[in-house]
Amino acid sequence: MSSSPYGFLHNPSLPSEETIVAHCLNLGFVGGTTIVDPSTTSVIAWIKYGPNVAIGEARTQDWTAKALRDAGVSDVQAPRVFHAFTADYHGCPIGYIAMEYIGGIDCDSNDAELVAKAVQALISLQASPTATLGHVGGGTSSIVHSFFPEWFPNANYRSDQDFYDHIHKVSAWFCQRLKVLWQTQSYVRSLNFCGSIFVAIYLATIDSSVLPISTRVTSGSVRWKMAS
Repeated sequence: MSSSPYGFLHNPSLPSEETIVAHCLNLGFVGGTTIVDPSTTSVIAWIKYGPNVAIGEARTQDWTAKALRDAGVSDVQAPRVFHAFTADYHGCPIGYIAMEYIGGIDCDSNDAELVAKAVQALISLQASPTATLGHVGGGTSSIVHSFFPEWFPNANYRSDQDFYDHIHKVSAWFCQRLKVLWQTQSYVRSLNFCGSIFVAIYLATIDSSVLPISTRVTSGSVRWKMAS
């Protein structure tokens, strides 16, 4: 397979897209599977696939893997990506990410301290000065978060500041609305709350003054995934 236009790690043993798709569909939508070399039984790649798997996700994951390596982080492993593409399945686009296979076992509650260290290592990575919220290379229009209806923004933010300003305005509007409801002795539980209102409550005080958005809230918009 030829080199990726996104700078992914080249794997000459990776089979064609058609072979990968056929292998995955033969298994059904199980989320992920290995591709094995039949002559050596060695694992060529781990394939993550599904309707919500995106090329932007692959680019973000590969950036994370390279950033961990460049930062000298040895106790957190993120797989490099070999290839990412989409293929049609009865009119629905299915995303496929072929990546390095990293063996191991699933974490449980006994690994809380190790997981905490891993998370700290990830959030300490320094992004490019030109980076925006959203997938790597995708711009702010690629933000995915439950704050938005159907998880995607209905505006193409020109900058991170546009995003922050929008959330502050939405939060202030909801807080003012809640204040009016309380003053008229309306019950909040009578409203059909959506995720945005809950976020607004978290970001604002009872007198409708907006608090600064925390790093944990804004960083949740940028997602990267490792196959489990």
